[in-house]
Amino acid sequence: MESSKRKYEAEGALLTQILIHPEIFPEIEIQPEHFNDRVFRNIFIMLSRLSNEKLSFTANSILQLPDYETVIESIDGFGTFEKLHEYERISNREDFKDLQHLILEEYEKEQASKLAKTVSEERLSPEEAIERFKQIASNKSRKKDTHIGAILRRNYENLTSVTAGTMTGFKDLDNKTQGFRAGELIVLGARPAMGKTAFALNLACNMVKSDLNKDGCVVVVFSMEMSEEELSRRIICMVGNINAERAKNPEENFTEDDWKRFNHALSYLDSTDLEIADTSGLTVKSMKAELARIKAKYGEHRKYTVIVDYLQLMQGKGKGRVEDVSEISRGLKLLAKDEKYVVLALSQLSRGVEARQDKRPMLQDLRESGSIEQDADIVAFLYCDYYYNPNTDDKNITELIIAKQRAGSIGVIKTYFDRETLKFRDLSHK
Repeated sequence: MESSKRKYEAEGALLTQILIHPEIFPEIEIQPEHFNDRVFRNIFIMLSRLSNEKLSFTANSILQLPDYETVIESIDGFGTFEKLHEYERISNREDFKDLQHLILEEYEKEQASKLAKTVSEERLSPEEAIERFKQIASNKSRKKDTHIGAILRRNYENLTSVTAGTMTGFKDLDNKTQGFRAGELIVLGARPAMGKTAFALNLACNMVKSDLNKDGCVVVVFSMEMSEEELSRRIICMVGNINAERAKNPEENFTEDDWKRFNHALSYLDSTDLEIADTSGLTVKSMKAELARIKAKYGEHRKYTVIVDYLQLMQGKGKGRVEDVSEISRGLKLLAKDEKYVVLALSQLSRGVEARQDKRPMLQDLRESGSIEQDADIVAFLYCDYYYNPNTDDKNITELIIAKQRAGSIGVIKTYFDRETLKFRDLSHK
């Protein structure tokens, strides 16, 4: 009974989400028969008809249907839409993909239970029973058109637009990647003190710029290592070109020029769409919930970049560290793919780097790597020779090593790192 109630509520909540956010309808994969409730099923059929006719989900659109009287009767009148409001609480709490998954899962359980009863009553052979179970599995979702023509049409904008990626503000990196693409998981690894947090924050400050990316990109930084106070101090130093050491005690150390730079940077940052969450015990699920809240704030149409600092500090299910990290990296990749985010995850590297003469990181150095390398679309490492060789002539040079790029070439990009302001720049524009 409890399972039946959950499915009924999920059906109502899913319909509520579709009515509030009709743009998600093309992503709905369930079919009318997956609904247990007659009225909910008929509402879904009606919405499918409106979608096929390219009509909006409104009462006026329903009245444009040639058999609108029959349609209205099948859903028990327009008053049914008022009743759907009671599911807004569930709808606001649950993602539509989770609701859809629950409906499909319960439907399969119901069908399997019915089939088990049929097998017993009709004494079906094992072969016949297996064939019936296969039918349940194959009919559980409405398949997308898999023809190449349909795929090209669905992805036409991405295939023809050279600006589809989110630009990072580093010209050499953008030339190599054509920007970070929605759905990509990018892993940035480095040993301690190489500047991976600073580099990630530089990316964040660049990506939110409206002159670099149309309308700017919404950037969300999840940090489990630094507080929001420390992160915001670093960011304001980068944007304002302020000495980071002086910024630790501005009342004592700031000059008049520093305060001018500080106020200018503060005013600018206030106009950007940069969000910071210093969260301990972060899981993929809790991250997903926070991102849903942020997406509701800024809208579905925006580009989103999610930065995680860092991957190994996220919480798994306690199955063992390697297995947990593998599960987390897979979860981040699915999050990027399903929600069309760019996800940049910072990662620790193993101490094996220190044992080599050439201490430039390699793919094998990803700490507790599990499936990180396999899940990532891009794997990059930071290397600063000054850390190991203080007498080097390249004291401010940090190498960005592209060790893997699923859709492009690998190679080394040299950047200039200003340690005073924590700012990275293209080497040719230092």
